[in-house]
Amino acid sequence: MAGLSKQAKLTSEMACMDFRNLSEKAGKISALKSDCSSGKLDSCYRLGFAYELGFDVDRDLKLATEILLRTCHAGQKDACARMRGEKLRFTRN
Repeated sequence: MAGLSKQAKLTSEMACMDFRNLSEKAGKISALKSDCSSGKLDSCYRLGFAYELGFDVDRDLKLATEILLRTCHAGQKDACARMRGEKLRFTRN
């Protein structure tokens, strides 16, 4: 990057940061999907919530509803509250 202008260096660095963020986000969603598939209901709730609001994924209300409904039926209380339309505070661990 020695021959690049200051603006070009910043643009290049920002592109690398965006790629890392995408990689981190994909890793988080991948971990939630894996944990959910393993029956970890809190991960299923978080995954459904992520799809509902578009956190780190494209917003998909149909998929969010499917995940949250299945999670509620399995006994996860926050998912049931979400399906009833209650607004819950989402906390990240």
